Amino acid sequence: MSKRIILLSDGTGNSAARVWKSNVWRVFESLDLRGNDQVAFYDDGVGTSSFKPLAILGGVFGWGLKRNVLDIYKFLCANYQPGDQIFGFGFSRGAFTMRVVIGLVLHQGLVTGATKAELYEKAAMAYRAYRAERFHTFLRLEWPFRKLRDAVLYLAGKRYDKAQNRPVERIDFVGVWDTVAAYGLPIDEMARGVSQYIWPLELPDRSFDPRIQRACHALSLDDERTTFHPVLWNEQGVPRERLSQVWFAGVHSNVGGGYPDDSLAYIPLYWMMREAQSLGLQFKTIPSQPTNPDPDMMVYAEWRRDKDGRLYDSRNGLGGYYRYGPRRIEDLSHMRFSLREGDRVDNNPPTIHETAIIRAQKGAHRYAPIGIPQRYDLLTDAGIQPQAKLETQAQAAARCDMQEQIWNDVWRRRIIYFVTVFASLYIAIYPLSRIIPSSGEFTSPLSLVSGAIRAVGHVLPGGLALWINAYARDPSHFLMLGLLVIFLIWLGVRLGRKIEDRMERV
Repeated sequence: MSKRIILLSDGTGNSAARVWKSNVWRVFESLDLRGNDQVAFYDDGVGTSSFKPLAILGGVFGWGLKRNVLDIYKFLCANYQPGDQIFGFGFSRGAFTMRVVIGLVLHQGLVTGATKAELYEKAAMAYRAYRAERFHTFLRLEWPFRKLRDAVLYLAGKRYDKAQNRPVERIDFVGVWDTVAAYGLPIDEMARGVSQYIWPLELPDRSFDPRIQRACHALSLDDERTTFHPVLWNEQGVPRERLSQVWFAGVHSNVGGGYPDDSLAYIPLYWMMREAQSLGLQFKTIPSQPTNPDPDMMVYAEWRRDKDGRLYDSRNGLGGYYRYGPRRIEDLSHMRFSLREGDRVDNNPPTIHETAIIRAQKGAHRYAPIGIPQRYDLLTDAGIQPQAKLETQAQAAARCDMQEQIWNDVWRRRIIYFVTVFASLYIAIYPLSRIIPSSGEFTSPLSLVSGAIRAVGHVLPGGLALWINAYARDPSHFLMLGLLVIFLIWLGVRLGRKIEDRMERV
């Protein structure tokens, strides 16, 4: 008897133990797993290791992606039988992980192993073969290193034969929320340069594999972090009934879930669950026995939706040091990333969920997204409505003209952001560049500032003594730079409010 295998990969820092759950966990929790016709595997996101250094590396740079891929892949290898349906879900880096898993399955098939150790070894070899087959730099600098590694493994008796794998010719459903690149570097252009010329980090291309029967991609309209710009599929030549990429109101985790007030996240969750359910995925329904506490999860998700739910600030607090870059759908939908065939996106027109447009028009929360293009289709509960418009063509054209003027303020805010980052870096670096005499701490008219710095230093780790000493010995320099950073942050916030106010009047 065939069954449905459901694979779920959560986003950075998201896990079963976290208080505020993501939509990936909600899908897992909603599955009806009482019988034998559905089995599921939920994998915590990168950055959730109990070993803190690894958790930090995972959260910042995506360290641990291979482990996540192999964990999911091994589960599928151990459970798949011909005729089984495969469903995959992921959020953020977990969405990237799931797309890598799907590529691995479709290009390498499934390995077998009599023991857990053998299964892991064969899975790792399949992953290496998939990377060697699909992930390349322009100059193929990785080629000699891969050949050397393969030679060492061959001499050690670890030999891989793809012909022995079980082929998988279809994936029934892939549902992802706001896919972002898994491997992070401080500057996106740096990550792309490393991936193209030194060692491949990014997906090999943006093409949609025709062996995927149905895919849904929920995207954030309002996240302002360049690092979190989404990794879209190229829709060219793909029927709409096979691939739907839909933009929803909210920032990254407003779409994928994980905030205390998650009513916005239930909008894309309900859409995703409905699409998966239409292909046979079974969720918990109203029980026939009143003693069963499980609710009807589809009804629950539907009633939790709120188009006016809280929209969080993705750059709040230290998040303000993420590179500032609001999402411009027109640009994100038409991009070429390299000269490789298929490594481009050419999607037109985009699809926007009706709740985002209605929220903007009603104005209950002064919602005014800056990235909506002139032409777009609407998604309603009845499906994509190419002809349904909530504004006339003239209104859309006038709105886009005003948006273009407001984007000048966006560029000004970007300049302020970079100046803020450079000033902050200088505060962190200058104690390393020169020796500051201790006499300044006692002769400066700002000795009270020095005392305050010393007081704070007493509760900080001893490893920061170099910086505490430098700041306390030259309080005027530290105070001047600190006030400059505070002023720049205030200026950026003020300009951000100006952008919001101008967009609200559009």
